[in-house]
Amino acid sequence: MNMLKQKLKDSILLPASESRREVSTIAKVTSINERNNTCSINYINKQGYKSNKINVYVKIYNKNILDWFPKINDYVNIIERSDTVIIDSPCEVGYDTSIRPMNSLRQDIYPSSSSIIGGIIL
Repeated sequence: MNMLKQKLKDSILLPASESRREVSTIAKVTSINERNNTCSINYINKQGYKSNKINVYVKIYNKNILDWFPKINDYVNIIERSDTVIIDSPCEVGYDTSIRPMNSLRQDIYPSSSSIIGGIIL
């Protein structure tokens, strides 16, 4: 009886739960069709295999990203649910070398005179 339960679990229940899982990953754009709001992409799917997908919808109505559409050879963030793939946003490749250095202070935040009481940022 235990062997039958294990067989059902391995062949029916686990694949069903795996297919409902949502995965975010990175993909490379191979072709674009801005008129139809779609792209073709290469990515590694949630099973770990290289995959090509054509006519992937691009989510352009992001409140944080204005006037964006991917170009060929751009890297994008995608969301994969069961058999559906959506391009979610642009991917910042090399964040530590391109964006992080810009997150530094541009001016001194400490007062230069000692007459100002602490706790005030100028």
